[in-house]
Amino acid sequence: MIYVSIDLETTGLVPSEHHIIEMGAVLHLPGVPVDDLPTFRALVVRETYAVNPYCAGMHRALFAEVASKAAAFEGNSVGWEGAGRCLVDPFSLLPSFLGWLEGHGMSGKLNLAGKNILGFDIPFLAELPNFGMLDYRHRVLDPAILFVRPGDSGLPGLSLCCERAGIEVAGLHTAVADALMVVRLLRVGLGG
Repeated sequence: MIYVSIDLETTGLVPSEHHIIEMGAVLHLPGVPVDDLPTFRALVVRETYAVNPYCAGMHRALFAEVASKAAAFEGNSVGWEGAGRCLVDPFSLLPSFLGWLEGHGMSGKLNLAGKNILGFDIPFLAELPNFGMLDYRHRVLDPAILFVRPGDSGLPGLSLCCERAGIEVAGLHTAVADALMVVRLLRVGLGG
């Protein structure tokens, strides 16, 4: 199945108060090796950010990267590091993402995947002024259910899913790396 694995890095946990700082996506194409799948990465520039102290510490390097790239920012998407890499304002995030998908021949309703995508990522995206542009099926792929074990008190997190799948955890809390881990987990959990 063709789907898009999405991951967001944010400045906190409350969509109405905090902001998206990074969006990563991986376009899953059956039969294509994971490392060859198209990826999208956007850093989101704002005048100010509402930041939870825990997230500020966790994303220190990400904030430094945004600050260093923002010097070239002039209110429009500014490409860097090649296709699928952009610096955007909040209004340009979804149009840039959808443009990237269209560049890969994707249009219409999207199949989405992500770890806790309905409980976390979609509510943050819904805070964007042009969220209505995102046309997706409301049934999504979350790998957690594939790695539940007897005795678990809840759904496993990304690290535990990876451990149970025998997948190395790399780049945790970076959007593209987390989106790639979801693809790897779904391939292992679904047998292909």
